[in-house]
Amino acid sequence: MIDFHFLDVGAGDSIFLTWDDGEQKKCLVLDCKKQAGTNPVLDAVKNLELTEIEYVILSHPHYDHFSGMLELLQYCQTSSISISYFLHTSKVKKEFITSLDSTLSKQEYVKLFKKVKELAASGMKTAAISQDSPSPYLPIKDGFSCTILAPFETQTNEFMLRSHDDKKPNENILSTVLCIEASGNFVLLTADAEVKVLMKLQKKLSKKGNLVLGQVPHHGSEENHSKTFWLNRRKQNSQQFAVISAGGRYGHPGDDVVKDFQDLGYELRATCGLAPPTNAPSTRISRALSAFSVTTGVQNGNHGFTFQQNGTLVEV
Repeated sequence: MIDFHFLDVGAGDSIFLTWDDGEQKKCLVLDCKKQAGTNPVLDAVKNLELTEIEYVILSHPHYDHFSGMLELLQYCQTSSISISYFLHTSKVKKEFITSLDSTLSKQEYVKLFKKVKELAASGMKTAAISQDSPSPYLPIKDGFSCTILAPFETQTNEFMLRSHDDKKPNENILSTVLCIEASGNFVLLTADAEVKVLMKLQKKLSKKGNLVLGQVPHHGSEENHSKTFWLNRRKQNSQQFAVISAGGRYGHPGDDVVKDFQDLGYELRATCGLAPPTNAPSTRISRALSAFSVTTGVQNGNHGFTFQQNGTLVEV
């Protein structure tokens, strides 16, 4: 089984996957953001006493997805925690860096990739990934598969082209989309993927079986929302979860987005908390109980998601 943890990091993303490999605990970190002076991903690494991280993945170069990543790498280096792979959708080129959306992003991005280069010299493998990679699959626990569905190489080219044309590029077009599958069911992690990317994936996803858990793109932004996409993933009379990582800022999540997921019958969870739908418990994050648990109004209970090898998803 694989455990999925959507961490409360305010306005941003940090997702933490763990699984057992024999007697060893392994994990995948998808984005890492600081929150109010804390680093929930790093806290989880410490709490689990990990000696190895299989994957650290930067979904795309927005600061609300990597503000805690340098600190994580530094801690792993000084604590002799090995990182097998650092994967990203970026480029370490001057024209790429100057196109990032803020001075802070540029400065921290440079620091991060200096550390990545340093760790790569010590054996950590690093690579830019896309759906067009020679092998867009990440080896993971036996009985599960993990496929890189986005970005496409054309999106990387589009970002660089807009940089050359002095148009403001949008880092969201570089967002990683991952699909983790088991026994005909799948979990979809979308980062800040745009609608045109989701629609392009429709045919491919229709062949992958049934969605059991989906991340709502871009913190529930209305700009990144397609009700049609999620309607096509919906299987009637089946329990399906959708999770929004948001901090209640910038209008996220959008009211219409929340309403659409509730109308479609998804079990909606959000790290920022949501007003409950009719006859349903409120959704909130209990930071005091755990560094990484989605809770649903159940007092003194930690709730996460466990994806089992038989394709069943359990909220725990």
